[in-house]
Amino acid sequence: MSSRQVQGTCIAFVLVALGLRPGVVLADWPGDPFTNLAICTAFNTQSLPAIAGDGVGGAIITWQDARTIGVSGLDIYAQHVVASGIVDGQNWPADGRLVCGLTGSQSSPRIVADGVGGGIIAWQDARTGGAAHIYAQHVLASGSLDPAWPVDGLAVCTAAGSQTTPAMVSDGAGGAYVGWIDFRTDTTLYLQRVRSNGVVDAAWPVNGLSLGGRTLIQAFALLADGKGGAIVAWADHSGGPTADIVAQRVLGTGALAAGWPAGGRIVCAAANQQQFPSLATDRAGGAIVAWEDLRNGSNSDIYSQHVSANGTVDPAWPAGGRAICTATGSQVSARAVSDGGGGAIVGWQDSRLAGATDLYAQRVRASGNVDPGWPADGRALCLASGPQGNLTLVSDGSGGALATWDDIRVGTADVYAHHILGTGLIDPAWTTDGVPVCLATASQSSSAPVGDGSGGLVIAWMDGRAGTNPDIYAQRIQPNGQLGGTSVGVPSEPATAFALSPLAPTPARGGALGLHFSLPEPGRVSAELLDPSGRRLASRDLGERTAGPQSLSWTLERRVTPGLYFLRVRFGLQSRTIRTVILD
Repeated sequence: MSSRQVQGTCIAFVLVALGLRPGVVLADWPGDPFTNLAICTAFNTQSLPAIAGDGVGGAIITWQDARTIGVSGLDIYAQHVVASGIVDGQNWPADGRLVCGLTGSQSSPRIVADGVGGGIIAWQDARTGGAAHIYAQHVLASGSLDPAWPVDGLAVCTAAGSQTTPAMVSDGAGGAYVGWIDFRTDTTLYLQRVRSNGVVDAAWPVNGLSLGGRTLIQAFALLADGKGGAIVAWADHSGGPTADIVAQRVLGTGALAAGWPAGGRIVCAAANQQQFPSLATDRAGGAIVAWEDLRNGSNSDIYSQHVSANGTVDPAWPAGGRAICTATGSQVSARAVSDGGGGAIVGWQDSRLAGATDLYAQRVRASGNVDPGWPADGRALCLASGPQGNLTLVSDGSGGALATWDDIRVGTADVYAHHILGTGLIDPAWTTDGVPVCLATASQSSSAPVGDGSGGLVIAWMDGRAGTNPDIYAQRIQPNGQLGGTSVGVPSEPATAFALSPLAPTPARGGALGLHFSLPEPGRVSAELLDPSGRRLASRDLGERTAGPQSLSWTLERRVTPGLYFLRVRFGLQSRTIRTVILD
């Protein structure tokens, strides 16, 4: 091969790493709310999208799909959109990769990133007819299904009765925790750990670990604890006719964490009903829990509480929880996200203004006090006419939150987004009452966002602009509230967090990898080089490192073929992964 051919091959590898074909000009995301990016416009209905970041500014989107409804029922599909705003046609099939298409319906997919550009997808599966069970599959960054996993998905739980409403979080090691509501004996919550190699963790009970919970469970919340385990919260009727808020922490071994009682820790047992909890990490192995609370009568309010990693309800917080909002009317559908400092930002739907359903948010500090810099009973995110719902919050990495929702201010549902700063002020760069993400004809709903790694969002939704059968569309919104642009994949963690920057220089040459990362505290660090399938090619113990920014060079002991790779750096139980290109 001539030097010019080698140079052309290297350029092609760089373009592929960016999600482009050689000769394609870098494209931006659509810049207006009427165009957006079509992810799947196949025959019949595509609905209920879920989304996970690919680690470099793009996202993997999964959904339930009715294109073969008369043959196999609902199926599960997925698609990759790269940071530049292009559907990854280089590696993924048009209109998505079929994840599972067996007879009987596969529905309600959920997805978490695998840390190397792909994702683990779980869903509710009726392949055997009648009862639904829980299955999972691993889709690689290359767009292929992981050959190490069962062809039609890994059976996570196939117990008697039905298992429904799956939820997922990463286990921090390339696998996932999957939770669900289980009807094998009573209405009970279960949790299972799925390993990155496509097997259920052998240390966990077959068909999952029972967390307790009895009768009328409508929803639960699942959170990675940041220490390799998971925290679950739910509304529990075990103590009587009204529900209390209960939480449980499970270690990666499948054992309950020390200090957490069997059946869960009671977070709130106030009078009347507490329901629909949401969780945010306290960044120390515990969680801030927020929920709807009816202790004051027929109109619900929003409360929150802190449960420490050791299973104790924080004594610095009020017994029964901190009141976040007790305004007139009802406040419902609490959503919590970490503020990066041990507290949380909590959002909700609010009917304090008669005849309206608006959106508000409030910040509760790690101390258990509502932030005095925020208005009492919350800052208004959106006071537009018509109802706003399906609120979701994503951390902005700087103490604030990015919000998305479905909005019916003009008669049909559209998608909007907004940015609230950690100070309690609405970002002045963003449009009052939210930036319109999609204003296409007909309805857009079930919006699902993920951070793009540079302070913005990638948002997916089901879209009815083509007629009666919805499709899947997506859009990027920049940190300044503008649509479009190309996300650069800069880690969105605060400067004090564990963060991994792109290699410098990049692309790498001669097997010399310039590593740049930041540690929140001293600790031992290691690095791994992975191929696109997740196979480890090289590893190095980087030793004990001090807190703060780190820069060092790692020269591979053996050369690798020029191409796209993944670099994973591990710090304790945490890991960060980036894509990189090695040219020679």
